[in-house]
Amino acid sequence: RTLCDSVLSGCVAVAAGFGALQCGLLEECLAWIKQALRWCDTPGTCPTLVARTKYLNVGLAYGQRKWKDVALGLPELRNAAAQDGLGDLAAKVRFVEALTLKEQLRDTEAELLLRGLKVDPYVLKDPSVHALVFLSLAELEDKKGEHEAADRLVNEVGSLINSNEAGFSAAHLHNIRGSLLRERGDLDGACEAFLTAAEMYAKVEMAAWSAYSRVVLADTLMAAGREREARSQILIVLPVIEKRALVQEAVAAVALLRESLRRQSADPRALRVLREQLDRMRREGRS
Repeated sequence: RTLCDSVLSGCVAVAAGFGALQCGLLEECLAWIKQALRWCDTPGTCPTLVARTKYLNVGLAYGQRKWKDVALGLPELRNAAAQDGLGDLAAKVRFVEALTLKEQLRDTEAELLLRGLKVDPYVLKDPSVHALVFLSLAELEDKKGEHEAADRLVNEVGSLINSNEAGFSAAHLHNIRGSLLRERGDLDGACEAFLTAAEMYAKVEMAAWSAYSRVVLADTLMAAGREREARSQILIVLPVIEKRALVQEAVAAVALLRESLRRQSADPRALRVLREQLDRMRREGRS
């Protein structure tokens, strides 16, 4: 009876975790998956379900920028996918690995994996994952100066996902589109895209991503000569940064921004420092 109860509890926790993730309730999903992982150690559990549970946990670690947790979890998942013949899981593991390599600035390795995933039959069946593959390749192309190729990839994503539906893929689409538009000099278009991205990240409880997008938005608004709107965005994001202690190294920049806001202005240098620190925090996995 103890084993049956444990298995049942584990299955419920996994189902609840997936459901919470689909609804964008990240904190609730983390709580359920933590419970499910305890069940995974119970003898006699289904290896396939255990592997999928651990994949979800690694995916959540990626979303929180916890690169060490991702690196620790990938080898076990890779072996489980190979042993059980889980082609879809193998593709998803390669996908998380590719994104992690990209965030760690190992662009050549990341691009090699992403090119293969772009035509992977299992990835083709999952519009959300397929869209993120395209967007990641677009970022790498733009970084190399291949702007037309990047634009084509971003435009193709529109046919894969609903850009108006809240979710990580849609938020990431708008964030990357904002970066591309800013590079092209379309500052007003970039501001609109960054604002949409920030709001969508917030809806799926990705506070660090949302905060970064708002800081980039404020910086872009300043560049566009829209200082009053930039101040409004800074007023929104500073309490989030301070509450979550997202960037301890940028305390001085935050203080300077608060002081400048009291004078009805915004310190562009402090804003730039805050943006750089947030970007470093995201890449290093501190969120």
